[in-house]
Amino acid sequence: MDLVAWVTAKVEQYGLESVLDQNLDEQFKDEMCMVLKIGLLCVSNLPTKRPSMRSVVMLLLEVKEENKPKLKAVATLPI
Repeated sequence: MDLVAWVTAKVEQYGLESVLDQNLDEQFKDEMCMVLKIGLLCVSNLPTKRPSMRSVVMLLLEVKEENKPKLKAVATLPI
């Protein structure tokens, strides 16, 4: 079984979080799940179902933007 088949089967059976590294900080879970979803779109068995690279870049930029620290939160950090 190749990696794509393993991840796809695991996600279908147990959900996205089942393939995430449990040692990584919990605060990044949402971001990791969003990136994993994009990755799964990119490896679709049907090439016509795969997003263009332009779309992938746009999706990744959205993930980055959604997970950017808010200015207010950064302003309250101790120096």
